[in-house]
Amino acid sequence: MKKLKRTIRKIIDRVQYTRINSSEVIGNFQADWCIDTASLQKSPILFSGGAGNDISFEQLFVEKFDGCVYLYDPSPTGRKTFKEYNGPNKITYHAKALGKTNMGVLMAKPQDPQEGSWTILQSSNGNYEEFKSVSLVDEILRYGLSYVDVVKLDIEGFEYDVLDDLLESSIEVRQILVEFHDFFDGISKWKSLKMRLKLRKKGYVCFHKSRYDFSFIKR
Repeated sequence: MKKLKRTIRKIIDRVQYTRINSSEVIGNFQADWCIDTASLQKSPILFSGGAGNDISFEQLFVEKFDGCVYLYDPSPTGRKTFKEYNGPNKITYHAKALGKTNMGVLMAKPQDPQEGSWTILQSSNGNYEEFKSVSLVDEILRYGLSYVDVVKLDIEGFEYDVLDDLLESSIEVRQILVEFHDFFDGISKWKSLKMRLKLRKKGYVCFHKSRYDFSFIKR
């Protein structure tokens, strides 16, 4: 039954995107993302929101493509993951959250300590902490960049504000990889659909989907 459900899910996902022959999935299972390798420039740049407990995608981006990575995650989980990282030194880590502004954000503590995801606050039960945040747009401009090869957002519900800000800026981003957290309380499917329509209006085409993870490329 589980195998049948996975097959049905893959079929449903498949009809929602246009396949690109040069796409490739990299990273460990459940930390992997699909990118279009043909559109990457020499020494491509990745801005990545969300480290969690696995940064194999970021590490392989550096190793396979001689990439340069700017990684953001303020959580204890993310800090521990990067502290234990011993790969190439082309990953610049910032212990800050990505947001729409440079104000702080409230993040709920993990429901599953072993999985370790700190998420957007869904209730006011007091089980949360405040972390420093930075604007993705401001960070890209701070590094003197106007073009970014890939932006990856696995930021537990904060992706909508960050994408709104990014899409209204003059920064050119070729690929956007994002997990939409519309399975959280208070985040509707309609909110994700509106964002997908906005991405399409800005010229982005979805070339891969796996459950809640989407890969978009600007044509």
